[in-house]
Amino acid sequence: MPYSEKKLTEFCLFPDSKIKNTQDFLLWLQESFSFSGQKIKKYKDLCSFKKSKDVFSIPIDLLNEFPNCTYLNNCSLEMPFLHSQEGPFYAFVKPHKTHTLSLLYSQQDSLEVFVRWKYPQLFAEKGGPLYRLDYETYGLILWAKTQEVLFQIRKKFHSSIKRKEYVAIVEDLNQLPNKGILAYCFASSGPKGNKMRPIKGPENSHLSYEKFFYDKKSSRSWIKIFLEEGRRHQIRASFSAAGYPIVGDALYSSKKIGIEEVLQLFCTSYSLMFQEKIFTFSVPLPKQFDVSVE
Repeated sequence: MPYSEKKLTEFCLFPDSKIKNTQDFLLWLQESFSFSGQKIKKYKDLCSFKKSKDVFSIPIDLLNEFPNCTYLNNCSLEMPFLHSQEGPFYAFVKPHKTHTLSLLYSQQDSLEVFVRWKYPQLFAEKGGPLYRLDYETYGLILWAKTQEVLFQIRKKFHSSIKRKEYVAIVEDLNQLPNKGILAYCFASSGPKGNKMRPIKGPENSHLSYEKFFYDKKSSRSWIKIFLEEGRRHQIRASFSAAGYPIVGDALYSSKKIGIEEVLQLFCTSYSLMFQEKIFTFSVPLPKQFDVSVE
């Protein structure tokens, strides 16, 4: 038996309150997903019901057999939503403090879980996100409809992507120039390499920006950012290194950030070429970015 068949998820939640034991669960699989008796027999000894938690422990291979496996039960998280679709791509909006992909099958706070739950047919096509936004960043994520499209884009990702636009609010005590380019060489640092720091070396991170609003009272600027590479924390680390940390950035700002504050960094537009056609997706700005142009 392959290792993955033996490896179990930590737990999964199911909406059907009638499922109270392993036998009920196996019957539910058979009725809901037309699983054959042979498939049920293959997995039945590996499934177990944890009554104390009202959850099941099941093999990863079985979890991958059916798309609607993770149920967002009493989830208080802000939900992602589908904004639009064109050609072989869906445009989702990911909330802040939400992962793009799940680290565990039991994890609920990810776009991947939302797609698996809300759009099971799309998830079954085995496509996926073309890129990730980090946990704190929110905004537009493009999802390839099929595995083949995802593979083709990733194979020549840098030549396919034509434009990546973000907006941010930065702390601006030192009068950030109205437009400019930030270029650094970054390396990972901190516990588990979770923070990027500038070091001496060839520049491996480039972005340009334009300031479109300055609030004198708060000493903050609203800026558009045009990203080139898309490295980890590239925008956050670049503006912090330049002396203009993004508002709400607990990792890169020297200011104490309250628990309710969120990172003011939003992915608003993405443009890419696929099969000799340009696809451009844009989503409206959140209200905190909706200000008059200076």
